[in-house]
Amino acid sequence: MRIIGIDPGLSGAIAVLDDLKIFDLFDMPIMPEGKKNKNQLNSAQLVNIIKRHIHTNSTFVIVEQVSAMPGQGVTSMFNFGQTFGAIKGICASLNLPIFYV
Repeated sequence: MRIIGIDPGLSGAIAVLDDLKIFDLFDMPIMPEGKKNKNQLNSAQLVNIIKRHIHTNSTFVIVEQVSAMPGQGVTSMFNFGQTFGAIKGICASLNLPIFYV
């Protein structure tokens, strides 16, 4: 059984477990966005990481269930939600079951 665990923040990470033992770890792949030294998810790189770690039909993804947090700015929460949605879309397109914790 292969589990891909994802912390969806831009400073988050991806953990790949094989039979409940850590197999590989990655920082969330990011890339620059615009001119203001901001970052965004590098979706293409995330797809590559996940595709490399799909193990037959016994792979599934666990993603941290996130929601709006008091005190966060509107722009920050929009970007956070955008990353969360991209992760869901990538997993759906790769036909991987997702569980939220």
